[in-house]
Amino acid sequence: MVSFRLAFRGGDSSDPAELPGLSDMMAHLLTEGTADRTSLQIAEEVERLGATLSVSSASDFATIAASSLAVYADEILALMADVTLHPSFPQKEIDLARENTKQMLIQQRAQPNFLASERVAKVMFGQHPYARISPTPASLDGMTRDTFTNFHRKSFAPEKGVLLIVGDVDPDETAAKLEKFGGWTTVPTSEPAFSAPPARTARVLYVIDRPGSAQSNIVIANAAITRTSPDYFPMLLMHTILGANASSRLFMNLREE
Repeated sequence: MVSFRLAFRGGDSSDPAELPGLSDMMAHLLTEGTADRTSLQIAEEVERLGATLSVSSASDFATIAASSLAVYADEILALMADVTLHPSFPQKEIDLARENTKQMLIQQRAQPNFLASERVAKVMFGQHPYARISPTPASLDGMTRDTFTNFHRKSFAPEKGVLLIVGDVDPDETAAKLEKFGGWTTVPTSEPAFSAPPARTARVLYVIDRPGSAQSNIVIANAAITRTSPDYFPMLLMHTILGANASSRLFMNLREE
């Protein structure tokens, strides 16, 4: 087996303030068509190889992930390069993704958990990009094909990326195969400047009125330590011992430059 991970610094925190959800939407659309392949052809080729190919966007990075049997490494790497370098962002796929996401937003806003998480993010992070946890109908309507094309060129620039390869590979041979990414041009970019989260100086209670709710969600939040702290992993252990589960989270993911 061999696994490839091509990661780019940026992710959801790089979304323009007026277009929350742009990075996540772009990640979804990368496998929906390239200059030479339709979304169906991409899916069929992945299935034929018995491989996997996916794109995701997290708070601080976006990742293109692929894996296959080592004998198909050339094929899956070529497909990965095509998706990375030549997405076509077909208009019909954009329209479909936009409408599906709008329906998802309607469902989300009917859930108390989502409304609580949305308010906590705004309270804890203020003007920082982490305060935005989902797109809006207005931001979805503002995402055009040109928007995705320009954002992709800036976000998936080679100097922002790192490729990790794990598995049954020969390092020298694999390095030569990376020529499939040839012609990838550098795009001048600058490091984003983020607003600092608001300082917490007092206990504050926020109430979200949702008439007709059968249950109430109670969330207590406070800023914690950074991921670069030597106490980060001991704190995670303590968090687990105190009853944390898969849905629990600590607000410790702010970048420390």
